[in-house]
Amino acid sequence: MVTGLRPHKLVGTVNVGSTPVWAAASPDGTTVYVTNYASNSVSVIRTADNSVVNTISIPAGEPYGDAVSPDGHWLYMASGSVATVVDTGIWRLGDLCGTVPIFDCRG
Repeated sequence: MVTGLRPHKLVGTVNVGSTPVWAAASPDGTTVYVTNYASNSVSVIRTADNSVVNTISIPAGEPYGDAVSPDGHWLYMASGSVATVVDTGIWRLGDLCGTVPIFDCRG
């Protein structure tokens, strides 16, 4: 779902992966990252034309939240019991920066 800032009305939709649960925007507003829980991925959306320009597979699985660093260079995702870090200038799974163990309180 894409909404306009004013007057807050639906202006379009973007098809992403299965079960999108969270979206985070880059600081400059040019990109939105949507975590897709059931498809273990993150959709990268270019806001200029609301198109998906990349889909990043998350090997840790089930991403359920993301945040962008203040400089827009890093994307952090909570997935399973790890935090996954992606360099936003690269966009390839092989260039995933890595994972950091976190406490898993799901169960």
